[in-house]
Amino acid sequence: MNMRLVAGILLPAIGLIGVTAPALAGTLGKFECNIVGAIGLEPIGDRDDGVFKGAVSTGVSVSEMDGPKVKFLLGTAVHRIAGGLAAGQMLEATGSAVMQEGKPARGTASGNAIIKFASGTLATLSGKTIKYTSKPTGFNPFELEYTD
Repeated sequence: MNMRLVAGILLPAIGLIGVTAPALAGTLGKFECNIVGAIGLEPIGDRDDGVFKGAVSTGVSVSEMDGPKVKFLLGTAVHRIAGGLAAGQMLEATGSAVMQEGKPARGTASGNAIIKFASGTLATLSGKTIKYTSKPTGFNPFELEYTD
């Protein structure tokens, strides 16, 4: 049986298992993040709590700015951990930027996201709507926290 056929059968089944899992409460994870380049954001680790402990996260967001006000138009994230994977999509988010030399240097954000797919050790997150906040921890680094 080829791998695509196996993945096509098993992945949806794993997603259904996640939908029926018990609810979680509290912090899901905290990430220390760093801005790479002028616009790109790159997560660099996590804190010692939540189901995302030890996860590597990659995210992309698109936003528009009106002065210091930031409106997020698109956002996705993929969280990978040994034995688990979760993919999320931003539902809504707003933030504010601090400008330095006419360019956004750091900022805060908060919003809601939905975990569209989760498997393995992260399967209990599948279909859940979660909240997130981010705040600067230095000139480029920032902290991203997910809660339910």
